[in-house]
Parts: sequence; structure tokens; C-alpha cells
Amino acid sequence: MAASGGAAATVERALDTAKFRDPFVTAKGEKRAAVTLRRLRTLWFNTGTLCNLTCRNCYIESSPANDRLVYLSVAEVAEYVDELEREGLGTEEIGFTGGEPFMNPRSQRCWRKRCAADIGCWS
Repeated sequence: MAASGGAAATVERALDTAKFRDPFVTAKGEKRAAVTLRRLRTLWFNTGTLCNLTCRNCYIESSPANDRLVYLSVAEVAEYVDELEREGLGTEEIGFTGGEPFMNPRSQRCWRKRCAADIGCWS
């Protein structure tokens, strides 16, 4: 269906809530497929969407004015790093991306938490 001006119209449909009622069983009563997590080599954290640059090819349109994603907190990083240690997933490195990770005023404290876990880091 075309809207005025020749642009394609978007048709929105309500989600069938029966499909998502049970994480282990489908709406038809069938067992859902599952994959057991045995290893997590790299964990990436998105530190937010603010960036000192505006790149045309940025996948989340980061810029000096884009604050759609709130800054990652130290508590959030700690929760995931603690889970990595507890579950023994063999994680070798943690990456920080965004936006520009250094624009997050908490970034250094987040990295210290990662260092305390003795896991490599990329940003």
C-alpha cells in the first residue's frame, strides 16, 4: 500500500501475547529450541550514545547531541563481571563501545571493575 507522495506505508500489528507467555513453551504448546551457554569469549558493554564525533556510518547515530541511551553505571558492569566470575564462562576480554566511552564520566570506574576481574579490555 502506498501513502501519499509514493512512499510505502508502515502497517503496525499488535503482538500476539500468547507467543511470548512462556519462555520454554510456544503458543502451540511445543518445547522452544534452546542453546546452552558454555563459553562467552568477549562481553561488550555499550557505554551510551554520546560521542564527540558525528560519523555518517555510526550504527547507533552517536553524536554530541544524542543522549538516547543512558550512561552505563558501575553497578551494571559489576553485576555482569560478577556473573562471569561466578559462572566460569571463560571470558577473555570485555569491550566498551558506544558513543565515545570516554564521554561517560563513570568509564574509568567501570574499567577498574573489569581490571579487578583480570579480564582483557577493548574500547
